[in-house]
Amino acid sequence: MPTPTAGSRRWRTTARTSGGGCCRAWRPRIGTTADPRHGRALRLRGDRAGCAGQRRGPRAGAPRALRRRARALRARPPPRRQPRHQPDPPAQLPHPDYVRLTQEAYHDWARLEAASGESLVTVVGGLDLFPPDPAIPMDDYVTSLDEVGIPFELLTVDAIADRWPQFRLPPGTVGLFQDRGAIVPAGRGTRVMQQLATRHGAVLRDRSPVSGLRDLGAAGVEVEAGGATYRCRGVVLCADAWTNDVLAGLGQTVPLTVTLEQATYFAPEDPSRFEPRRLPLWIWMDEPSFYGFPCYGEPTIKAAQDCGGPEADPDHRTDEVDRARLALLADHLATTLPGSGRPVRSLRCHYTLTPDRDFVLDRVPGHESVVVGLGAAHGFKFAPTFGRLLADLATGDRAHELPAFRLDRPALTDPAYAPHWLV
Repeated sequence: MPTPTAGSRRWRTTARTSGGGCCRAWRPRIGTTADPRHGRALRLRGDRAGCAGQRRGPRAGAPRALRRRARALRARPPPRRQPRHQPDPPAQLPHPDYVRLTQEAYHDWARLEAASGESLVTVVGGLDLFPPDPAIPMDDYVTSLDEVGIPFELLTVDAIADRWPQFRLPPGTVGLFQDRGAIVPAGRGTRVMQQLATRHGAVLRDRSPVSGLRDLGAAGVEVEAGGATYRCRGVVLCADAWTNDVLAGLGQTVPLTVTLEQATYFAPEDPSRFEPRRLPLWIWMDEPSFYGFPCYGEPTIKAAQDCGGPEADPDHRTDEVDRARLALLADHLATTLPGSGRPVRSLRCHYTLTPDRDFVLDRVPGHESVVVGLGAAHGFKFAPTFGRLLADLATGDRAHELPAFRLDRPALTDPAYAPHWLV
């Protein structure tokens, strides 16, 4: 402040998170596998990918309350590669890594459900709403979905009204519907991953702020955290807004912007009209961009503006409600989703954004024993998949990186690269 379908942006347990899945400020902590002082791999985690990696790690020999904490899984392409402010940027079809990654995420969530005995995925369908001349082009999505073979429907305003009469949309709006759009609970999902991680030998250490990271070459990696020193063969760093604080020990940095976002819950007079079986996940594909959920776990509708907040320091941020942003969101819901009701509470949280809003899943160049994972404020739906991929990178089980999510891509290395976050 991040919503199994492929590649959406919507999307700790000690830190309270909002329904937007964003977190209160907290420092990266540690989780270890094997011996806590001389393990094979160490996870420095400020997000859920670290928990998922710990769950997988020992097997590989490596290394919001439910109603308030949910992420949606949607089949989506990555952010457009052209800066948004450039006039008439040339069309560049996004490559389908996100769509394929979401297919993997469905499989990994199913494995997590099977291993835990918990039901975590709630299929409700996903509806992307493109007004006339949208800021986010629909063709990119259609092309990516077609290329990978993901089924979808294109719906007119009348067809949307027939299926979901709750919507009131401007003429010319087109809906892109995927029937497998789903919700996963961030709080409960994180807890399940932590439980499985400890079951397989991980040691989770709360309140252990990381104060030092050093690459010792052939001797491994040394980490100072919580007053103790740990030496290991590899580190997985999932520290979100504090990634650069930890990477400073290696003389490395990633260009990140932290913004303060806001999610709001609305109380409809008739919540039954907005139940998961009667209303899909939805995203308004324009500038400003909004998204929302059906009632999930309580008789309220969660909605938010995507990437609308100011830049913020994650260590010094406010929980005060932004009244102007609340009014903007409430006006949008009153217009497009009448009957959604009055706002009953708003929660603040932060987004940690890369310039292109693509993920980071890569070894640090020149420090191959350190692996970085960043979800760019739309990563929780991929948490089990991130954990698997990061563990494979850390242990050498994965022979190559994912090119779209490398640390040496132009968006992270070219100082002239203009950030753009609409997806």
